[in-house]
Amino acid sequence: MTKQLYEDQYVNVGGVNTRFWKAGDQGSVIILVHGVFNSVDSWSPNMPSLAEAHRVYALDMPGFGLTDKIPMSSLVQGAQFVNDFMKTQNIDKATLVGHSLGGAYSLHFAIQYPDKLHRLVLIDSLGLGIKAHFIFKLLTLPVIGEFISRPSLSGTRRTLKTAVYDKSLVTDELVETGYRFSALPGAQKALLSMLRSGGNYRGIRPEFIRPIVENLSSIKAPTLIIWGEQDPIFPVDQAQVALKGIPDARLTVFGRCGHIPYLEHPNKFNSLVKEFLAK
Repeated sequence: MTKQLYEDQYVNVGGVNTRFWKAGDQGSVIILVHGVFNSVDSWSPNMPSLAEAHRVYALDMPGFGLTDKIPMSSLVQGAQFVNDFMKTQNIDKATLVGHSLGGAYSLHFAIQYPDKLHRLVLIDSLGLGIKAHFIFKLLTLPVIGEFISRPSLSGTRRTLKTAVYDKSLVTDELVETGYRFSALPGAQKALLSMLRSGGNYRGIRPEFIRPIVENLSSIKAPTLIIWGEQDPIFPVDQAQVALKGIPDARLTVFGRCGHIPYLEHPNKFNSLVKEFLAK
């Protein structure tokens, strides 16, 4: 199990018992919103660096980590959950850093709550195209999804290795942490419910992402898009959709990088985000 950097804190967010980490005591607020199969622990390579000049929060989204295993059936719900979490912490405005599914939640937040968003960082974000890895498609199928998502150390290792470019980054500690959370009661059911609400055997449902794609031009916050050039989950050309659609957006593509840039190249990622927020 990976070494825990910060104390687990819990707060009731709309009836959902929610785990979060907090670091830093000065500067603007950053909220880290993880993707599928992840948790606050995923941000361990990033929080200490980002907290040098910012107040940083990372939360387990519903269905993941140690937060209640309540599936989100829509991206709107995810955005509202982040907004409700901010209210519990008396946060008026924040920069959202969203990865994968967390990126889609953050995009919806930017559209729904523009006055509460300082800046936006998207990392290999869901919500910008219908193409997805074939494993995602299999997970949406009845019976097959239940079979391949059964919690196991080998399955967790296989999933992580699928996502990253350098397979050596998948350590025993990462695998053990991921497995521990996936094996909790209700975790598998919440995961599959979430995936099936947004996808099917063809990929991402068009109606699931249309509210994002059609409203990108309404996002006025400065936006940094980070993508792994060899992302096998969501192809790098999906980054161009955000780059062209969001008025004040810039894109950095990490070479020799898969779906998780903040884990695969943490020093480069941390420096880039801090530089973006300092402007």
